[in-house]
Amino acid sequence: MLAAGWLGGVRLPSLVGQRDVAGKAVNPLSPDLTRHTAPAIRRSALGVLAEYPTGSGVAAPDLVALLRWRTPAGPTGWRPSPGCSRRPLGSASWSAACSRPPAADC
Repeated sequence: MLAAGWLGGVRLPSLVGQRDVAGKAVNPLSPDLTRHTAPAIRRSALGVLAEYPTGSGVAAPDLVALLRWRTPAGPTGWRPSPGCSRRPLGSASWSAACSRPPAADC
């Protein structure tokens, strides 16, 4: 249940406390936490992780690089950003949806 809710969710709780463009801390109820591309990024990331043997994995920056290589910018403009690993992957680790902890810089 927890992983299903995380997978389909459009909010990025890992952004709470970070600074917005105005320099203000993002609060938990802020609309700035909504990213409609989050479910697609999460599904793509989980698809890549499923390709690896059980018990192994890939570092978050390498996963983002692979997703960027596999996902050319299309008409929607969606493409994983280099900072992507700190957001959906950080929340995945927090929610135990993945077995690896987030990168140290999260």
